[in-house]
Amino acid sequence: MRFMVTGMAPTKRATLELFRMMQLPLFETYGITEFGGIALNVPGASKIGSVGRLLPGVRVEFAEDGEIIAMREHRIASTYFECAEGEVEQTFLSRDRLATGDVGRLDDEGYLYLDGSQKRDDHYRRWRQNPS
Repeated sequence: MRFMVTGMAPTKRATLELFRMMQLPLFETYGITEFGGIALNVPGASKIGSVGRLLPGVRVEFAEDGEIIAMREHRIASTYFECAEGEVEQTFLSRDRLATGDVGRLDDEGYLYLDGSQKRDDHYRRWRQNPS
């Protein structure tokens, strides 16, 4: 094993430091189902607290409220099968631009940091209350 990745939820800094202390290479990554991978920490290019640098072919911009808008030529999905009214338009902004619902920032070295989630939590709660 050369390294492991985690990315389903933010990983506690103490967990990452424990794995590093045990010499078990665990790195955070970031992606979403609709888009695929966005960023990845790897051996030799990693910062604890970040989700890594952008993957090849991926670009990001930030909405006025800090939401991450991910861009690439080909993403995983182009719409939702069933969703709340307006969800598709709020997420799939154009053929190559997707609003992630996550708030973040890039540092001077190109590492992406996640600072929270906004609409994804709100949309999920609304969908759970009225899934049809």
